[in-house]
Amino acid sequence: MSYFVMDVGGNYIKSAYVDEDGEIIQKFPICKTPGTKEAFIRVLEKVLENLPVNSRGVGISHTGIVDNSEGKVVFNGSLPFLKGFNYRSFIQANFNIPVAIINDGQAAVLAESYTGALKGIKNGATLALGTGLALGVIINGKLYQGTNNIAGEVSFLLSSYRDVPLVRRAGIFNFVRPANEIMGNKDIDDARLVFEAIKNEESQEVLQMFEEYCQIIANLIYNLHVILDLECIAIGGGVSSEPLLIDKIRDLYLELYRQHPSFVFREEIFQPVPLTVCRFKNDANLLGALFYLKDIYNEIQ
Repeated sequence: MSYFVMDVGGNYIKSAYVDEDGEIIQKFPICKTPGTKEAFIRVLEKVLENLPVNSRGVGISHTGIVDNSEGKVVFNGSLPFLKGFNYRSFIQANFNIPVAIINDGQAAVLAESYTGALKGIKNGATLALGTGLALGVIINGKLYQGTNNIAGEVSFLLSSYRDVPLVRRAGIFNFVRPANEIMGNKDIDDARLVFEAIKNEESQEVLQMFEEYCQIIANLIYNLHVILDLECIAIGGGVSSEPLLIDKIRDLYLELYRQHPSFVFREEIFQPVPLTVCRFKNDANLLGALFYLKDIYNEIQ
């Protein structure tokens, strides 16, 4: 048996054909996510041309808040024109096939807990660093989605009463784009150029921006662990393949844990949460969409 899976993000749409165990049979070309509903539907129709006639179902990982019971998007800050868009109705108008949609952070943690970096972990989380911050949480071995299916929306956290949402500071492009502009790079979305400059210490201003960005992520991890008491957090997103970033976040988190004066009970009962990297990197959302589809489909059967 095989399935068609999609990962709809704020910047790109990925899709693949996978078997029931999560092995990728074929990846299809990545598409730029359009900025209007009309253009988006045209791209979606193009993507669905790759849907095999013998596919057992379609699993969709989607940025923002979704409602799988209806198969639709509830809210998306980066793609506001998709509010209320019903993927299930759209796909089933042409294919008589099961369709399941899940938030991208929740998809990632499912993939990692099934067969990835969090396999065997009872209480763990994935934190994907991208356009937004996508958190997925496993509690007592099960996906935690919350009362309204919005658990993990850490992009909307406030660090103070009148502060801007965390995503305004911790979305990766809030760091990458200004850094590329400082260095005069034409492609301001290319994170590789920024990390190469950091390694070569080409700009003290960029190094300081990198330090501040990693401090924000380390602080978030600190707070998540205090609230959830986790066994492990796996960091994902495209930039997770950059060891320099992961090492810096880990160092700053441990520094915060060891030196913050208010954390008085650390030695008695609270150990720092181990940080690792998502095994599936950019494929985690695709595979999580598969596992969620199978779970929902099996419940229906």
